[in-house]
Amino acid sequence: MPGRGFGFITFADSAAADAFLEHKEHVIDGKRVEAKMAVPRHGSGGGGGGGYGGRDAGGYGGRGQQQTVPSTKIFVGGT
Repeated sequence: MPGRGFGFITFADSAAADAFLEHKEHVIDGKRVEAKMAVPRHGSGGGGGGGYGGRDAGGYGGRGQQQTVPSTKIFVGGT
């Protein structure tokens, strides 16, 4: 089964996630991947027009408010 091209990594605590993001280059299974802090969706309905979570819903492709709570979840793209 082919990969979806992205995934998520959940760390035990936010300090570990921050330490992971301090490294600029990440390689998984021989592929260089992009890693950044995951931004949670707000609400349960998602929304239309702008990616995961909708254009203004603050989802992964949205333009909502920046996350202020420490996160333990990292988005990884290009897998």
